[in-house]
Amino acid sequence: MKRIVPAIVPLCIGVFSVIACAPAAGTDFPVSIAFVREMAYIPEVDGWEQCTPAGFAADSQKAAAQWDTLCGWVRKQYTPATIRGLSCWAKKQMAAYKRTPSLKGLTFTPIRCRQDQKKLVLQSVVDSLPVHDRSVTRYLKLYLLYDTGESTIIKVTITIRGELLE
Repeated sequence: MKRIVPAIVPLCIGVFSVIACAPAAGTDFPVSIAFVREMAYIPEVDGWEQCTPAGFAADSQKAAAQWDTLCGWVRKQYTPATIRGLSCWAKKQMAAYKRTPSLKGLTFTPIRCRQDQKKLVLQSVVDSLPVHDRSVTRYLKLYLLYDTGESTIIKVTITIRGELLE
């Protein structure tokens, strides 16, 4: 494996807003990684059909096992500043956020799939984040895009997602 030299590249295309970590020329990443701004559209998370987790138990176990080998590398690709930079609505509250949560031992749940493409999206909550309003919860989430045909994680997405409490 070659040395990894990440570069932060901001992209804004309509409602799709990504801060992507991209390899320098001639380097190899073990997996594609994307940092997506809070609540921005993620095609495989927001556009694919929902799946029944029980139908993907074997794939989930394989993905979790592979994740154990990747999580240390992924953890080195972000800092508290990276996480704060994903925030759109609680910037003031996030100013004091200094954590770099561990990515070991995460629990992944299958949430979306494209069976025609043999692709599966698994989700994990990494951390609870400061809120700007008591009626909202915010989480640092991690999504794995897993190729069920090749039994391999092909993309890791880190983002912030919130929920309105009713």
